[in-house]
Amino acid sequence: MTWQDAEARLDVSKSQLYNLRASWLANGKCCTSGVSGGDHKKSWPPEVIDFIQQVLKVDEEPNYSFIRDELKRCFEFSRSVLNIRDHVLKNMRKLLRESLARGPKPRRRWQRKGDGDLLQHDTSPHQWWPGDKLQILALTIDDATRIIVGAKFIDAETTFAHLAHVREIFQTHGLPNDFYTDGLSLFGHESRKAGDSNTLSQFQWALGCLGVSHLVAKDPQSKGKIERQFDFWQKRLPALFRLENVRTHAEANELLTEQINWYEQHHVSRSTGMTPRQAIEKNRLEGFDCWRKAPGESLLNLHLAVHHERVISMANQISFLGRQWDITPCASKRVFIVQQPDRFWVIASKPTPQTPQWPDILAQYRI
Repeated sequence: MTWQDAEARLDVSKSQLYNLRASWLANGKCCTSGVSGGDHKKSWPPEVIDFIQQVLKVDEEPNYSFIRDELKRCFEFSRSVLNIRDHVLKNMRKLLRESLARGPKPRRRWQRKGDGDLLQHDTSPHQWWPGDKLQILALTIDDATRIIVGAKFIDAETTFAHLAHVREIFQTHGLPNDFYTDGLSLFGHESRKAGDSNTLSQFQWALGCLGVSHLVAKDPQSKGKIERQFDFWQKRLPALFRLENVRTHAEANELLTEQINWYEQHHVSRSTGMTPRQAIEKNRLEGFDCWRKAPGESLLNLHLAVHHERVISMANQISFLGRQWDITPCASKRVFIVQQPDRFWVIASKPTPQTPQWPDILAQYRI
C-alpha cells in the first residue's frame, strides 16, 4: 500500500509511520506495539494561558519571542517560539490582529572587533506607554558585542539630555574610540575625527575635546544594529508597559533595566552566536577591549556642557538667562559660558581639543 493509505489506516503521522517502518525492518520484519500511552502533553498552566491572552489583547502584533522570554522569566515555563505560535493559532486566533507592514531592510556594514571601539547611538520617539504625547527612548549599544551601554527614557530630545546620557556612559564604561549617530543637526551633519577643531555642533566639539571621533550615518539603513534594537524593544515594551500599567518615566526606566539585564544574559545574537555578556567576556579574554579611562568630574563638567559666547559690558557684566551677571575683570572683550542644567561658569577662553583643560574661571553661579 502507499504511505498515504498506511498513514490513514494506522491513524499516525508520516514521520511516525516511517519510524514504525524502520523499527519493523530492524527487527526482521517483525514489530509488536503496545497499548498507546495517550496524549503525553501536559495542559498549559492557567496563569500562562492568562498571561498570553493579556499580551495578545494589548499588543498590536504578537511577538512570540517576547512571550517565550516572559513565560520563562516570570513562570519558569519553557516552550519554543514555534510551539507558542502554534498554540496561539490553534486556541486564541480570535485575539490576533492584522500584521503590520515591514520597513526597508538595513544595509550591512562591517562589524568592529573590540568592545568600546564603536558605539551606536540613537533615540526613538514612540508611544511606549499610554499618554498624551510620544515618549523618547535614548539607546546606545556597543557595535562588537551588542552590549547596551546606555538606555533611558528622556523627557525631551535636547543637547543637555544627550550630553547627560553620554556622560553616564563615559563614567560607567570609559571613553570609546568612535561614536556613531545619525545626521540630526544636534549631533552634526558630517563625520569628525577626534581632535578636529573644525566642528559643526557642540556635541561634536565635546566629543573631540575628549578624544572621541564622531561618525555620521548617511541614512537609517546604515544604522542596522541600533535600528534592529529599537524594533526589538518596540515589539516588547509597549505590551509589557500596558500589562504593568506604566505611566511615568521612572516606572518605565526601572522595568527597562530589568528587561535589558535579561536580554544581555539570554538573547543570542544571530551574527555573533553569543549573548552580549558572553561576547564581551570573549572579547576581553582575547584582548580586544578598546575602552579608555574617562577624565574626572571636573573635565566632564567642562566639555559635556552647552557653551555660549558673550560680550562683556563696561560694568564687567554679561547678559545670560534674562539678567546681568558680574564677572572678574579681564583683558578680553568676549568670554564663554559653560552651562550645566543647575549651574554655569564664565571662562576667559574656549577649550579646544589641543588645549582641553580648564582656562581661567571668571565667575561661577548656581541657577
